[in-house]
Amino acid sequence: MAAATPNTTVITATATATAATPDPSVPNTATTTTTVVTSANLALTFVASTTTTDLNVPVTFTATSTNLGPSDAENLSITITLSPDFRFSSLSAGAGAVCTSPQIGLSGVITCTWAGATAPGAVRTLAVTAYSNVRGTSSVMANTASPTADPVPANNAVSIAVTVGTTFEPIPTLDLRALLLMALLLALVGAVAMRRAS
Repeated sequence: MAAATPNTTVITATATATAATPDPSVPNTATTTTTVVTSANLALTFVASTTTTDLNVPVTFTATSTNLGPSDAENLSITITLSPDFRFSSLSAGAGAVCTSPQIGLSGVITCTWAGATAPGAVRTLAVTAYSNVRGTSSVMANTASPTADPVPANNAVSIAVTVGTTFEPIPTLDLRALLLMALLLALVGAVAMRRAS
């Protein structure tokens, strides 16, 4: 059966036995039918360009859905749901996608759908850029779906926690050589000060 065979297709097979010796019971044929039940295991990966950022600094969330088969996945979709404090900025999706999204600057749900069949092994990708003006940690979620039955639904959804407004500049540190030079300098300044005082 091909991966593209439609769901509920009825496949009929007939077998016939023949021999050179005459057979009084003819015809020697048997027929069987099988109804096709399609399934496509969609596996989602979801990553963020960073999980710690500053206020109003864009973060790009990328969701990738892979059809692990065995059948085509019909009308595959990917959805990224922004938490209320993240604001939509832009999206990028693979060829053929039809997408819906909130207005720029608003929170909400971004969904892209690829009409028709996504073959086993094929990959669909949706990238969404958003920013937050609220300090704290919140989760952004992604999921993938298809009308084709999925035998492993547990790998269809992923969430990412992003912390906003708590990034800090690292405190400069001195290596051992610099510390020794500073100590010598302080000792020299101290010696000069003591000599002047005496």
